[in-house]
Amino acid sequence: MPTTPGTTTTTIVFPASQIAESFRKFDGNSPVESWLQKYEGDLDSNGYDEKWALINLDRVLLGNVSCWWSSVESTYLEGLDDTNKARRWKRVKDELGRTFGDESLRQQSKLRNSQLNYKLGEDPQVYVLKKLEIFVCMDAQMTNEKKLDYLIERLPESIAIQMLCSIDRSKITPFEFLDRLRSCVNYLQKRKGKQKEESNANWKNEFNVSSVGSHRANFRRKANQASGRGRGKGTRGNYRNDNRREKACFHCGKIG
Repeated sequence: MPTTPGTTTTTIVFPASQIAESFRKFDGNSPVESWLQKYEGDLDSNGYDEKWALINLDRVLLGNVSCWWSSVESTYLEGLDDTNKARRWKRVKDELGRTFGDESLRQQSKLRNSQLNYKLGEDPQVYVLKKLEIFVCMDAQMTNEKKLDYLIERLPESIAIQMLCSIDRSKITPFEFLDRLRSCVNYLQKRKGKQKEESNANWKNEFNVSSVGSHRANFRRKANQASGRGRGKGTRGNYRNDNRREKACFHCGKIG
């Protein structure tokens, strides 16, 4: 947009922390080489060099990677200047590759895969998509059949049995598996709801009005006994009998 004579253009300078927030983050759960390419692309598009990349690296690292950088950061930042920035940045990239490279990523992905289970009531799509993301890190060439094996082994037993009986793992894709899983989950949830309704109905039939009346009558009787009501007659009768036994006979003089 052209400016009128006599006016000045103001350049807005954003702080480094705000700019770094827009950069792609790395937590060790994706290929490090791919992330490094994207990070350097962000640097180039914003006009930043290796020195800026090193100083602000802590703003784009997460989790275990952030802990790693905290432990070695001083080694790379101490005495950092324009003469050694390129060399130190290359050393950091090499160290990232060794520490969080393919083998490390595979081991972490296997652990995540073993911890990610599906529970009835959760969204099947979330479960399947998260698993597929993990599979890419475990083995980019993993077959569909192997993926389905991993998907099924972390299902509840009741669902896993039905899925094994209704699919051919060698012929369907993970997304076709997702459709089958949705149908199976919906069926089990409806059946569970129906069983709950039948159970509630049976309970109501057994605990009917007559039984409620019987329970109330028993409750009143026990409450009266506990409060002393209804015992007066028996108590007075026993008292009179006890008095008669203690008195002496007018004719023979014996007690009772």
